[in-house]
This record gives sequence, structure tokens and C-alpha cells, in this order.
Amino acid sequence: LRSRRDGKDQDDFYFFSFGPFMDEDRMKSVFPDAVRLGIGRLPDHRLAFGYVSQQWRGGVPTPVYDTAPSQE
Repeated sequence: LRSRRDGKDQDDFYFFSFGPFMDEDRMKSVFPDAVRLGIGRLPDHRLAFGYVSQQWRGGVPTPVYDTAPSQE
């Protein structure tokens, strides 16, 4: 993603998306310069829902390092 909100180009960065940002139109509504690169995996991690967002009153997903065997 490249941010131009302040009028200055910034370096590209990679973003793992999940939830609503898996929808490309939703992602582009917030990050118009976003380019989908494909499906990725974050080995030895899992999603944890450690706290509740006051904004949407739901769990906040956070990648957490975890070396336990996968349940896949």
C-alpha cells in the first residue's frame, strides 16, 4: 500500500488483511492505492481475539505467535 494522504509518497508496505478488508472494494475504499498480491500465510501464528472493540462491540483479531500444531 502506498499512502498519499499527506501529499507525500511513502514507501510501499505489506498488509495482511482479514475480515472486511478481504473484500477488495472495501479495502480500496480505505486504501485506494492498494494492490492485492494474493493469499498469504503467517506460519507459526494464529488469530487471537484478546479484547472487544468499543467501536464495533466485537472481538479484535490479532496475529499471535504460536508453535502449537495446526488444527487444519
